[in-house]
Amino acid sequence: MLENLHQFLNRILPADRQLHITPQQFVDENITRSWWLTLWLLIFGTIIFTYTRAQLVTMPLLTTIVLILWAVTVLWTAFNEATKKHHRYTLWLKENLYSSINNVFVTLFLILLIFSTVRGFLNYAYFNAANSNDPELRAALIAHNQEIGKSTSDFALDTTAAFTTDPELSRLVGDKTDGARWGAVRANVLNLLLRNMKDHTDRLWASLAIIVVLAVPSFFIYRQEKFRTSWLRTVLTYLWLLSPLAIYALIRGIPETDVQGNGLLALGALIAAYFLSQYISRMEGQTERSLLLILIWGFAVIVAGAMLIFQPLSASVTVEGSGILAPLNPDEAWGGFFLTILISVFAIVVSFPLGVALALGRRSEITGIPAWLTYSLAGAFTIYELTNSTPRNVEAARNSIELVFAYWPLLIPVIAYLFQRIYNGNVVAAFSTLYIEIVRGVPLITVLFTSLILFPIFLPPGVRILNTTRILWAFALFSAAYLAENIRGGLQAIPQGQYEAANALGLSTYHKYRYIIMPQALRLVIPAIVGQFISLFKDTSLVSIVGIWDILNVANGIAAQQNWLNVRTEPYIFLALIYFIGSASMASYSRRLERQLGVGTR
Repeated sequence: MLENLHQFLNRILPADRQLHITPQQFVDENITRSWWLTLWLLIFGTIIFTYTRAQLVTMPLLTTIVLILWAVTVLWTAFNEATKKHHRYTLWLKENLYSSINNVFVTLFLILLIFSTVRGFLNYAYFNAANSNDPELRAALIAHNQEIGKSTSDFALDTTAAFTTDPELSRLVGDKTDGARWGAVRANVLNLLLRNMKDHTDRLWASLAIIVVLAVPSFFIYRQEKFRTSWLRTVLTYLWLLSPLAIYALIRGIPETDVQGNGLLALGALIAAYFLSQYISRMEGQTERSLLLILIWGFAVIVAGAMLIFQPLSASVTVEGSGILAPLNPDEAWGGFFLTILISVFAIVVSFPLGVALALGRRSEITGIPAWLTYSLAGAFTIYELTNSTPRNVEAARNSIELVFAYWPLLIPVIAYLFQRIYNGNVVAAFSTLYIEIVRGVPLITVLFTSLILFPIFLPPGVRILNTTRILWAFALFSAAYLAENIRGGLQAIPQGQYEAANALGLSTYHKYRYIIMPQALRLVIPAIVGQFISLFKDTSLVSIVGIWDILNVANGIAAQQNWLNVRTEPYIFLALIYFIGSASMASYSRRLERQLGVGTR
């Protein structure tokens, strides 16, 4: 029968459109090639048939159109494949959608599933949605529902409350019980985005103005080769470096102590470190120069951080004041998506140079501490602790485990031996490696709890660090460890010949890494670095667990409001949209940067 069908078709078809495959060959190759393939096609075909029939009941017109288009394209593609005369459209369909019978079924299933999902979401989010955010209107609706016998407790469980016959209430609140209540988002959009900073929008507009004023000329100056050595580019770079201080002064305010002491000392420490670096970079001796630069910048960062972090602000409430630079308490003023952006930007900006330093430190080969000095110090410290702490610990031991721990100084020589054996006395490599492995070995939520609960225990009496500050540094220090490994992977991918060529040119270690090694290494790991930044941006939602009022915590609080009891889905959809836009923007910029730098992308 199949052979007769094949002969009949070839008789009625033109000579240049003869079938090159018989129906029997098609069945043998695509259906009965193996028993498990036949069984799978039967099972899968039954599932597709059942699902399609259900969709015909739910959305008959759209499903019928999809089935007709699907059947026409399948037959068109199959005929052109059988006659070996493909059109460019059927060739694309064959290679991407209809390469096998299984893929034919999968294509139909996915198309119907996509249409069904989109239709359901549109019904929920638009057609059946309630957009009113008027509390008085909702109160009137509650009263109306109580009149018709629906209790207030029932209303709390179903806050769409779409049981009214009043056309005005029905129009504004929505006459469906399965639609979204976007009024919860509309009523709280400023809380979600800014929280308490909505009372200080003048500061935000001023901060945005600084960014725009610098970004507009940067778009032209940094893109044109003629400005590469121009003084305009140098001035613009310094303005960008100073802009975080100006923005910080706007969103934090300037207490008197900042103006008179802390802020000036922090800025002075960084400026002094810069000029000292310029002087030291011209000194002889690569190892000594590198060590001095590390020490100077490390000391400058510690001093600047201490001046900015250890604020003498002891009040637990927002400091009242007038003016755009009046001091604020970040623990109360900062919140919502504004705080999410602050955490993300601060962590990205701070963790990147720290990650570079840790990656270079882990690969450093500087001369380490001599073995004789390491073992001498370890022996002296061991004897001191054995004679002082061990007897007291042995006397206070309550069980065998505590008795064993009383002799902990015996581990000091072991640690000294491992330090010399593994790192050859290289303190920089040892510290970088231990820091990276320890931080990567604990979850982020543990670091956040440690920064908020355990860290204050180690502070001197009277010293107070704001919770927001601790969260910012916790994210930055945690992200730096992961970035260090990403960057180290890029450094290892650079051929050894590049290092040897730089050494042959007589370049110093600083210039070798600045002009030859790091540009190549960073270009190779752009996807990994941007992926880490995207993950960091989304992980900021974890601060809601430790009591920080970011956008997720604000969204959770909407469900407790009297007018929006148990309304959770709509704020979460709004959050998902914001996070998606932020993540997609970073991913898009990453692909654009890769294309500009010549990195292959798809």
